[in-house]
Amino acid sequence: MKIILFLTLSAVLLSASPAIPLIVKDPYLNVWQMCDNLCEDWARHWTGGIKAIAGMIRVDGKPYKFMGLAGQYPDIEVLPLKSVDISPTKTTLVLGNNEITLELVFLTPALPDDLKLLSLPITYITASVKSVDGKTHDIQLYFDISGEWASGSPDKEIVWNLEKLAGGSLICFKIEQVSPNILREVNDYADWGFPIWATAEAVSWEAGADSLVRPKFIKGETLSKDIDWNQPRKINDRWPVFAFQFDVGKVGANPSTKNIIIGHIREIVASCSGHVFLALWKSYFRNWEEILSFAWDNYKAIATACDSFDKKLMDRARKVGGDDYAYLLSLTHRQVLSACDLGFSGKDKFMFMKEIGSGSFIQTVDVVFPASPFFLATNPELLKMQLEPILLASESENWKEPYAPHDLGRYPVAGAQFYVAPMPVEESGNMILMVLGYTKYGKDVSLAKSHFEILQRWADYLVEKGLEPEEQLCTDDFTGPSALNVNLAAKAIAGVAGFSKLCDILGKKDLSDKYMAKAKEMLDYWLEKADAGTHLSRIYGENETWSLKYNILYAKLVGLDIFPQDVVEQEVDFYISKLNKYGVPLDERFTYTLADWVSWVAFMSEDKEKREKILQTLMASVRESPDKVPFTDWYDTQTGKAVGFRARPVLGAFYALLLL
Repeated sequence: MKIILFLTLSAVLLSASPAIPLIVKDPYLNVWQMCDNLCEDWARHWTGGIKAIAGMIRVDGKPYKFMGLAGQYPDIEVLPLKSVDISPTKTTLVLGNNEITLELVFLTPALPDDLKLLSLPITYITASVKSVDGKTHDIQLYFDISGEWASGSPDKEIVWNLEKLAGGSLICFKIEQVSPNILREVNDYADWGFPIWATAEAVSWEAGADSLVRPKFIKGETLSKDIDWNQPRKINDRWPVFAFQFDVGKVGANPSTKNIIIGHIREIVASCSGHVFLALWKSYFRNWEEILSFAWDNYKAIATACDSFDKKLMDRARKVGGDDYAYLLSLTHRQVLSACDLGFSGKDKFMFMKEIGSGSFIQTVDVVFPASPFFLATNPELLKMQLEPILLASESENWKEPYAPHDLGRYPVAGAQFYVAPMPVEESGNMILMVLGYTKYGKDVSLAKSHFEILQRWADYLVEKGLEPEEQLCTDDFTGPSALNVNLAAKAIAGVAGFSKLCDILGKKDLSDKYMAKAKEMLDYWLEKADAGTHLSRIYGENETWSLKYNILYAKLVGLDIFPQDVVEQEVDFYISKLNKYGVPLDERFTYTLADWVSWVAFMSEDKEKREKILQTLMASVRESPDKVPFTDWYDTQTGKAVGFRARPVLGAFYALLLL
């Protein structure tokens, strides 16, 4: 069964699919292969900016290129990519010809339930070579990265050096900007911190111009163990690269393996309300050298932990949703976590989320909301660490509004809302429901208890303003503002019912009864006014309109039995009647949709066959999308083409089925 599944998923990925996740750890160490031929293009940051990795191999003296080097050395034969397998924490690429097989593994310790390992700002690259023709072959490997890993702009000046750790056995290139700007970004990439590139297994190494270093390996020479001291210089000035050469030796049927670690080190990850937040790894290690030594010495144990986590998550996913569902979770696991950074300041320990692929805001409430099932299903504490700074900011004297903020600023500085247009009903409902979600799955009342007053303020706002929303934006802000939005009103109803549930959990029975009575009163009005015969309308009283009522799903997820299931099933039936090849449109005005909401309307149904009908169209968009970009959530249901957005954490929404 495992072999069949591997081949099926690999076949998907080698036709057309989202980009291949390689080094996907945080908003900056976030690099993908956006084509199937690894030598057709360079590895790229989620923005599309090049983060060059070059890979070559010599087999019995003959050079092949297998990664990067796009447009370079056209006379060198390419070692073709045969298959790709993506699990939650790693990507395995198998390349080869009729003589040898080269397996590349990109392993990121993306373990939500182990904060120490999750805090490590690194990815392992493992290369294993074996013979497939019954003969032994003499093998050498070459890898390099470029100075582009140090900045989001090739015009920046950098310096570099080789450092030796662990008594000299571990060697590491450290590449730094001459003039870093702490907590500033250039083209969505950190303008502070520095990349590291390390191994203990290279026979030789060299730092210098790409046009001088790479040809040495092609010609069969050994790298010089020299550093080009013509520095500082701009990244695009003779393109300095940092190369390792490995003598794998005589290789037969048993694989021989070499390892590299790549990382991006930032001691400061964010600021929040004027306080500097250090990277969480600083609470475990004194410096980056200790991180690197720990990561190198504990590779086998960390790889085993990742394998164990992957197996448990995939088994869990297949049990509730089958192979396709498990595949969706594999594709999105690192994508969700890589929007986040872990930091601490004094006793405060927060997880900061960047709105990757759209606004670049920090702690965007309506981005944390769809992502939240991921955290509830894997480690609810991580959701608490995201909600806490939003709640604290909302309680400060700087926030005067009766509703929840949209965001806390532009990443990585959390201070005040940056987005010009508020989403009052959207964000107030989101916050109440997420606090309830954490309370339920985290089995912890501390968040609700500590922030009860602000939660009640938002519930009162929803009672007053949520049933007939005034003209305003919802999370789907690209569709423009609207009044009397039925789906938004559903969120208000769920939010009021959610606050009632929190009151009940906290032993406030009178308040619980009061708010539940109000929620049911709101629901009766909603059911009457939104009734369009065959479906619920998008706008009250406009029966020809319709929209995805995905907000109903979260009520189910947090145990609110408020929306009648017969109404929900009728709504899902209507969506099935509107299915296009690649999903259900967002509403009657458009052919595009959002993948997170498509999954949620499928999960709303208790009929497995209905779920399958909708999810099959979502899977078709994954398999057949013509766009090789990090998994997009906004795409066209007729063509499968990406409309906008990429690499966003909102696809943590897929994890909701694990909670139902």
